[in-house]
This record gives sequence, C-alpha cells and structure tokens, in this order.
Amino acid sequence: MTWLEGRLSGRKALVTGGIGGYIALSLAQEGARVAVHYYQNLTEAQRVAREMRALKCRSVAVQAATGDAEGARSMHEKISASFDPFDTLVNCAGSTGAASSRT
Repeated sequence: MTWLEGRLSGRKALVTGGIGGYIALSLAQEGARVAVHYYQNLTEAQRVAREMRALKCRSVAVQAATGDAEGARSMHEKISASFDPFDTLVNCAGSTGAASSRT
C-alpha cells in the first residue's frame, strides 16, 4: 500500500510534543498530512518531518510554547499559514506539577 492509499489519506493531523514523533510517523505512513509541534527539540522535530517527507507526506514542524492560550493560538496561526487546517489532534504535550506544558 502506498501513502496515497492509506486509511488516513486526506486527513490533516497536529501532533504535539513528547512521544508524538512516533505517532506522527504512524499517521504519515497511513497517508495523513502531519504538523509536528515542538517546544525545544528542533533537531528531533526536523528529523521526524524529514522522515515523513521521505514517505511523500506533506509535513511541517512548528515551534510553540503551549502552556497558555496565547501559545496555543500562536501555534495554530503558524500551522494555518503553511498547512491546511487540521482535523485530527494528538496531544502528547504535557506538564508535571507546577511545571508548564513546554515539551
């Protein structure tokens, strides 16, 4: 099965932080277009985006602090500027205790 024939062909996903890279690659293998969120690890986000492009998946890596509404709004604007609006969200960004959700 090629990426064009995947079960998620035509879907557009946003995957945020954490272990999201593995999930993003799985979505890409099924034909989805995927935006990958990162907070600090640009190298890892670029690696994941590069692997998705190797699958002929349209992808973008977006940096944002998602610990507050303004950060989430900024991320949405960045994605909308270069990527179709998403219809699937996989939230792997999180926080522990008093720390913010900056992954």
